[in-house]
Amino acid sequence: MQLQVLGYEDKVEGGSKFTAYITTVEDDGHTWDVPIRYSRFHEFFGQITKTDKHVTALAFPQKVLFTPSNATRQRQLHDFMMQLADAVPTLSEDGRALVMELLEFEANALPEVHDASSSPSGSDSQIDEQANAVIEGNQDGVVDAPVPVPTPPVVKRVKKTKKVKKEAPPAVRAAAITYTMMVSPVMLFVTVVQTFLWLAGMFVSSPAKPKAVVSAA
Repeated sequence: MQLQVLGYEDKVEGGSKFTAYITTVEDDGHTWDVPIRYSRFHEFFGQITKTDKHVTALAFPQKVLFTPSNATRQRQLHDFMMQLADAVPTLSEDGRALVMELLEFEANALPEVHDASSSPSGSDSQIDEQANAVIEGNQDGVVDAPVPVPTPPVVKRVKKTKKVKKEAPPAVRAAAITYTMMVSPVMLFVTVVQTFLWLAGMFVSSPAKPKAVVSAA
């Protein structure tokens, strides 16, 4: 909700002249103007401060000894109504009722939308009419063919096979073990013999150093 006092105009009612301040109301996408005289604003403020004490903190232009100009009072009322719009969500139920009465909500707000289901011509009656039409059609012997329901495609799942290492037959493994056991001693013996011959060759091939001859003087 937005409340603004954007102007004023002089009016005559019951032979007396007064100034009405044009208050613009914007609520739920709907806008209207309400001409309100200062005495009505003053009466409203006295009523709402009794239902909602915190409204007394708003900057309402009180009556003073020297009446201000219409333009000054219009600006003061504009500031007050803007503060009141922000305070509306915090008002009590009685306080909101006073605001709606001041702003003539009942005469200017959008009409309420009635629920179609609560009336005889609502959705329930429409469903009944459709059901009766189907029943009457079936009495003529006409049967609607069932609508085929498409079956979802079958997804084939491929199982992953694990690779298994092939082992040699037991007879082959036994022959390999026997061969290894027979060859190992022979290889060891050949290695020992080769080592012995290599060492013997070293001793034989090394020449003997000549001994020195000492002559007698």
